[in-house]
Amino acid sequence: MQTITCKAARERGFKRYTTNKPCKHGHMAERLVSNGTCVECLADARNKRRKTPEGKQAHAKSCKKWRDAHLMWQRETNRTAGWKRRNLPSPTRPRPANCECCGRPAPKEKVLVLDHNHLTGNFRGWLCDNCNHGLGLLGDSLQGLLRAIDYLCNAEHGRDENSARNILSLAESWVRPSAGTSHASEACLEQARAA
Repeated sequence: MQTITCKAARERGFKRYTTNKPCKHGHMAERLVSNGTCVECLADARNKRRKTPEGKQAHAKSCKKWRDAHLMWQRETNRTAGWKRRNLPSPTRPRPANCECCGRPAPKEKVLVLDHNHLTGNFRGWLCDNCNHGLGLLGDSLQGLLRAIDYLCNAEHGRDENSARNILSLAESWVRPSAGTSHASEACLEQARAA
């Protein structure tokens, strides 16, 4: 930066200026227009203050205050940056207000997460954390989901030799085109029949 006086820097709207004269501590550095303080002296004082227990506590408090004020922005930035970092697919549709699995809105402090097929890498939809974790714990497959349904039905109604057939017919009733489901759901059902 060129040599300039504080007054000239203020008139030009600069935040810093250089006099090419050392400060009282011998630093040849820029100075702040607001108060004439050397930026090296400020950095030294800040680093010295952060090494004390009170300074560490004050710094941690100011960092927490900033994080709390920018929580949703941080989460959204981390999620979208994380998609690229983890080689996840880009969404093919915007994030809705409600979970595409259970239909409930995401809690206020959370947002819906991107769900993808771990084998193909294709984007599947937007889910709340509970549905996303549930699908993952069931193996991210229709077979895992049908085993869970089979378990619940058997626990409620008892086990019989036709339970697998009953589960399949129940799943077929959910996937009928008249219910407004996609052809992809029918293809998944065909895979379950084959299994």
